Amino acid sequence: QHRFTSALKILVLALGLLFGVLSFFTPWTVTPTSAERLQSGAPIYSAHCASCHGSDGRARTAKGKRTGATDFTSEWNTDEARGIRIITNGKSEMPSFKRKLSASEIRTVFGYVLRFRR
Repeated sequence: QHRFTSALKILVLALGLLFGVLSFFTPWTVTPTSAERLQSGAPIYSAHCASCHGSDGRARTAKGKRTGATDFTSEWNTDEARGIRIITNGKSEMPSFKRKLSASEIRTVFGYVLRFRR
């Protein structure tokens, strides 16, 4: 019985340590509302996207025309997984933002660009 108790204590300790480590790397955040996403998405979009896609999302900037940036007011594919993948990894002339934006910021800015679609 002593061995069983010792093994049980080690198991509980190991599980506690595992959950502690996982909670350190997994942020526990509250999901923002749509209005909060729009507010927090605007400065991210302005800083990282507007130079190509334009402040109105139409991609009529000189750089946007030169690089063939997507017009967000058009019938573009709004699949969230695809959009997040493109923002994260880049596509064609669009650079990758995985080292510039957090996963949460990427999701937020994708939600923000959806507002341009008519």
